[in-house]
Amino acid sequence: MQYINHTTYDKRALTALNYFAGKTIQKKKTAISRTFCIVMGILGLAAGLTLLFLAHEKQTLAALALLYGVLFLGVGLFWTQFQTWSSKRMMMQNVKHCTFVFDEEGVSMENEVETTHYLYRRLRTVAENKDWYVFFMDAQHGFALDKAGFDSVNLKAFSRFLEEKLKHEIITLDDTVKNKPKESRYKEKKR
Repeated sequence: MQYINHTTYDKRALTALNYFAGKTIQKKKTAISRTFCIVMGILGLAAGLTLLFLAHEKQTLAALALLYGVLFLGVGLFWTQFQTWSSKRMMMQNVKHCTFVFDEEGVSMENEVETTHYLYRRLRTVAENKDWYVFFMDAQHGFALDKAGFDSVNLKAFSRFLEEKLKHEIITLDDTVKNKPKESRYKEKKR
């Protein structure tokens, strides 16, 4: 049996990939990084405002502290969007569309640049929501499949096929991923 999927790697796909990473395989790193950025942003803003109002001769330093505060706070608050932007910059320029073929041995991925084959045992974490499947080999490497990219496939049958081949459950995340997800509304649960 083969399952074929066509996914376009646009902002939606990269946002889904980064959102799922932050909720599964990079959950601890994401929490630490976001917290660090938010704390540094608050400290930068506090230091900048303090210098601005108490040390009038240090206005350049105050402006610099305020700037760093705003930057850190922005990155911390909009972490998924920042990670999506970063992923887009790191992705190969010519890769826009990927075709995935799932068979008995593993999954093959073909795009404009190359064809790659992964055995199922290499897929460490698999998660889904109503719109996406996301697969991770490790904390830095993964791919997203748009569920709408399947050609008339029973998605429940595909999920059962994956769980049989992977020998572990698929993590189900409760909400949809949009271009600007509100992360506090998402809850993680096991299927």
